[in-house]
Amino acid sequence: MAYPLHVRGGVSLRLAALLLAADSFSLAQRDAGGVAVIESTGRFLYVGDAGSVAGFGIDSTDGRLTPVPGSPFRLGGDAPSKRNIIALVPHPSGRFLYVVNAMEIWVYSIDSSTGALAAVPGSPFMQARPHTADRVREGQGTLQIVVVPFAEVTVDDDARGRHSSARFSLEPGPHVVVLTHPEYQPLRRKVTVLPGATERLVVDLSEEAVRKRR
Repeated sequence: MAYPLHVRGGVSLRLAALLLAADSFSLAQRDAGGVAVIESTGRFLYVGDAGSVAGFGIDSTDGRLTPVPGSPFRLGGDAPSKRNIIALVPHPSGRFLYVVNAMEIWVYSIDSSTGALAAVPGSPFMQARPHTADRVREGQGTLQIVVVPFAEVTVDDDARGRHSSARFSLEPGPHVVVLTHPEYQPLRRKVTVLPGATERLVVDLSEEAVRKRR
């Protein structure tokens, strides 16, 4: 299935596509098995399955793998998530790893020296699921938002909560979306929703937003 993406910042296309695809899988497909990825520097390999992520250092000479300190990393720590991991997405900068399961997006910082993972504050970020109040009524449209790493989302001055991936039912026409993150200036975007259609807004804050001065 093809997804028409409203993408700001081409560097995030791969991440956006994976997050949107993960959101479209059936529950059966979400539990299909493990995934693996090499982060952008080529120094570390991460393998996810059954609620945990194993990390390995890659020897650049012979390709030999060595577990990174603390591996494997269990989603949720002492209260682990039991949902299978369906996607591992490294940030292009090599600083973060996004771990996606059926209901959550875990965000981990990657230690540049050792490859060890540490959950960022606020992780996990729940993936929004349509419920009775948000089901698309006749004549309405859908706005799907993917934000990297996450943001407080406001649509037409209506606060919609903190999300990395979310879907909202809206009346057709123009709408104003404001994305707020503690490290960046609020980012404002205008979108137009059509009846019976899905408008997708994909934003990488590190590429588009202005970082706050410290």
